[in-house]
Amino acid sequence: MNLDFFTNLVNDVKSHSFTSQFIDELTKYLNNIKGNIAETHMMPRNDIEKYRKEDNLYIVVEKGLNSAYLQDVNTDMIFEETLFSDDLFDLLHNDVVVRFKDSQYIYENEITNKWIDSFISTDEHNQLLTELMYEPNFSEIDFESTKFNITSCNDNYTILSYGENNKDTLKVPNKLIDYWADNNSILYYDKEEKLFHKV
Repeated sequence: MNLDFFTNLVNDVKSHSFTSQFIDELTKYLNNIKGNIAETHMMPRNDIEKYRKEDNLYIVVEKGLNSAYLQDVNTDMIFEETLFSDDLFDLLHNDVVVRFKDSQYIYENEITNKWIDSFISTDEHNQLLTELMYEPNFSEIDFESTKFNITSCNDNYTILSYGENNKDTLKVPNKLIDYWADNNSILYYDKEEKLFHKV
């Protein structure tokens, strides 16, 4: 063991030159790492801004410590967002709906409540599915290749048209259709989830 090394170290610490030089080097190193981490993990500003669409709705799919993952209700695209006021960020949790308006996000309380009210239990899903399966021609539909259009709807049911020239129709309980579907949506039937989703 080199005893001169320890003697020199003690002398340098006593003179503070070693300590201050070490702290300076460590600070530079940590700032460098911090910059590299920010560059690596943060989405470039232009990329984030392309997901922010004026007057568009987003669902919070996961909230982190300083950000939230949002899902665009029209495209299903999910992205990480940090542009929240402190007050809004405190209100966020999974399934909250926010709107991007005038370059900021706002909480949509009424839409959030309606969205959450649309959730169904497994028992209710099975009951509605049984009802759907009794619809005429349900068992004859080729769900792998059939696309559906919304013809009309009321509070409980939607009439979907399909087939050649959309002549065939199917009466579907609304709770089996993607909540965010509108009259312009084209739907498909997911045989695993047993729900109609937007294409």
